[in-house]
Amino acid sequence: MPAYQYNARTYNLTLIPAGEGYRIEVDGRVIEVDAVEPRPEGLRIRLDGRWHTVYVSREGKVQWVSHQGRAFRFEQVAARGRRSRAGGGSGDGQVRSPMPGQVRAVHTTVGDSVDMGQTLMLLEAMKMEIRIQAPCKGVVEAIHAEAGAVVEKDQVIVVLSCGEEESDG
Repeated sequence: MPAYQYNARTYNLTLIPAGEGYRIEVDGRVIEVDAVEPRPEGLRIRLDGRWHTVYVSREGKVQWVSHQGRAFRFEQVAARGRRSRAGGGSGDGQVRSPMPGQVRAVHTTVGDSVDMGQTLMLLEAMKMEIRIQAPCKGVVEAIHAEAGAVVEKDQVIVVLSCGEEESDG
């Protein structure tokens, strides 16, 4: 499960497809997004029957979300606490698909050293591109999906040896 830091506080985040939208769990609090529509002018989402346009951009581990003229900066950090195993957190090195989708690209190979937050794969689900990122610093032990493959929610798609560093010298 990804964890993000905002205003010096860390939030654990789970995104679950639900109909045309998503169920978002943030530290036990549930937010229902009724619908999601990618548009050239931004991402349209429907919350509580009202449409909102949000803009999302990413730079490394930092995600920017802009809504109604306000910008919010979220930095991806190591997941903490209670549910790291279920979300494929850094403890077991298993990276799981957050939702059903199709693998669009694989950006690593077995034996590669990766940094926490590094993009391992691109997954397409519900017309959205999802970056599958390393939950820890380590070495890629196995890749269980290739470009074009369809994966299920919670399917193990990459296995990492977390905390290990290799030198190719």
